[in-house]
Amino acid sequence: MTWGLVLGASLFFGLGVVPPGVARWLVLDVFVLLAGLWLGWRMWQTGAVRVSTPHLWALAVLGWFTLSLSWSSDPLQGAVQLQHGLALFVVFMAAPYLTNLRWPITAAYAGALALAFTLPNGGFGNENFITEWLLIAAPLVHRRAWPLLGIAAVYLLFFNESRLEFLVLWGAVLWLAFRHPSRGIFPGIAVLLSAGIVFLVNDGYFTHSLNPRIELGANTVALWWEAPLAGHGLGSFSYEYPRLQEWHLGIFPWVGTILLGDLTMGAAHNDWFQLLAEGGAVALVLAAGLFFTLPGRDRRIWAAIAIAALLALVDFPLQNPQTAFLAALVLGLAAGQGRRVSFPPLTAPAAVLPGLACLVSGTLLYAAHVERAKGTMARNAGAPFLALRHALDAYELHPGPWKIRMQLPLAFNTALAAQEQPTTVKWEAVEELFRIGASASPWAPGLLITRLEYLLAAGSNAAQMAAIAAYLEAHASRLPETRKILARYEERT
Repeated sequence: MTWGLVLGASLFFGLGVVPPGVARWLVLDVFVLLAGLWLGWRMWQTGAVRVSTPHLWALAVLGWFTLSLSWSSDPLQGAVQLQHGLALFVVFMAAPYLTNLRWPITAAYAGALALAFTLPNGGFGNENFITEWLLIAAPLVHRRAWPLLGIAAVYLLFFNESRLEFLVLWGAVLWLAFRHPSRGIFPGIAVLLSAGIVFLVNDGYFTHSLNPRIELGANTVALWWEAPLAGHGLGSFSYEYPRLQEWHLGIFPWVGTILLGDLTMGAAHNDWFQLLAEGGAVALVLAAGLFFTLPGRDRRIWAAIAIAALLALVDFPLQNPQTAFLAALVLGLAAGQGRRVSFPPLTAPAAVLPGLACLVSGTLLYAAHVERAKGTMARNAGAPFLALRHALDAYELHPGPWKIRMQLPLAFNTALAAQEQPTTVKWEAVEELFRIGASASPWAPGLLITRLEYLLAAGSNAAQMAAIAAYLEAHASRLPETRKILARYEERT
């Protein structure tokens, strides 16, 4: 089971057109069920399980985010994230019982490098995603397989456009300088490396990735400050972010804006800021309690934890299944098995219920993303009505992900615009489609632009058109799509 879990959660690709991340979450959902069966059997046989203090902190984090669904702006998206969080919690709890992890991780590392040189971004979907996985997994590779680390270094430096390895290198050198201040070589290297990074920043080497993170970070902190204690609730980030998408321009006017006309933002590209925005200071305190009670002292495990925490400052490795799995794994190894806690044997069957729920929901989620991907392919192939059919099928299978709900009105408007003859559509049906889209984020520029396009075509509801135009002018003024639709609106009115 250890080999299947490590290889599947790290490298598994979905059949057909589904994104690899969705397939890897499904692997973890299967593991939740298998782990529940194993745990139930142990409880039935021994009447006890082992629990450590970090396990209780992790349970508190999961409980707090579960409670936050009651005030979340988007509890449907929050439920999807909670399902992923439950899978990671089970990996965290089960990690001390997974034996001989070095060789499965080493095999997965070799597989990832083989994919890196044969597929775009190794099939991870993004140059940052594969970089993060290679960096977090590096300390866990078996010592006998050290040449793999050299191959990874060559790939990251010369064949991959991500710059995240420089952040980890800088952090490692600073740590060595702090730990060994008497050895002048480490502080000296830290100073030279810091100066080199500053030079590269000024020279524009990191500008294409640094400016968007400045923008996202500032706006996410502003979002957190609206609800500093409890946050906006799990799943709320994508819903709330468009309201503040240009807040940063008051502080960093040179940064511009990255929010595209057909999307909202799915992640803050800073897991710690997003933790604050969705869970508030309470979530951060609970997460800190988990971290500071870890009893493990294995340097290689702590190196992997430190790398994951550092990368979480500039990206979202704790939200991608392959890197979130590694983070949960090393945290669980550091937490250990804990003390024996007795449970009545009759409670053993309950251990299977979370796994069943995760597997059913995960299977439907997988199928829904297949339909969504087919819809995107149909739209790109010039078949808008088929794209709308796939969008409806995806929503009926699993309405949780915000992208699936947002796709419905966008697909409808594209299909309507493709009609050669005027078409009569029931107003109630149109309103329902836009209501579903608005449940993902009523302030998303792409949704509002689509809504305004429809109203202009229908020639109705002048007051709503004026309100949408005013909002876009105030909150999405930098988007080219905004200028185009406002020009059409001004010409019409």
